[in-house]
Parts: sequence; structure tokens; C-alpha cells
Amino acid sequence: MDATALEALLASLETGEIREFNAWRQTFPHAAVNLSKTNLKDADLRGANLAGADLRWANLEGADLREATLAGANLKEANTKGANLTGVSYAYATMSRAQLDSIEEQNRTTVYLID
Repeated sequence: MDATALEALLASLETGEIREFNAWRQTFPHAAVNLSKTNLKDADLRGANLAGADLRWANLEGADLREATLAGANLKEANTKGANLTGVSYAYATMSRAQLDSIEEQNRTTVYLID
């Protein structure tokens, strides 16, 4: 995939076009998704397949991530304050120094932080 196509695909995340992004992820499940330092504040990411994504230093403040897949994602120092993380799959995600107030409140008994 060329850089222009990838930029358009990542821009679709910012506008809430999750179906297009997830279809691409299904076709290319092992493709690197670099969203480090991306501002996704208040983004509608419901059901997004962000498995293995690089979300280091990403701003996910207030984002709607219900039912999203973050398994194996790198959320080091990401900001998830106020994000809706109901039903999120984040097994084996790296979350060191991430701002995790919403994860702790919503899923206190099921959080496993792998660092």
C-alpha cells in the first residue's frame, strides 16, 4: 500500500469510517498500523480493529472505543481519559505510563497490564 492510500485509510479513522478501516485490516491482518502521536480525541472508533497497532503517545481522550480490539496494541503513554472502553479487548496490550483512568473504572477486575 502506498503512503497516500495509507494516509487516506488512517484519516478514515478520524472521521469514524471504521468499516473501511476494518475491511483493510481483514485483508492485511499483519500490516503495521502506526498511530503513534495521533490525535483521536473524541473519535468514534466503535468496533475498530486496532490489534497490534502502535498507539504510543496517542490522544484517545473522550474517544468511543466500545467493542474495539486493542489486543497486542502498544498504548505506552497514551491518553485514554474519558474514553469509553466498554467491551474492549486489550489482552497483551502494552500500557506502561498510559493514562488509564477509564479502563480502571470500567473493567477493574479484568485488566491485565503487560509491560
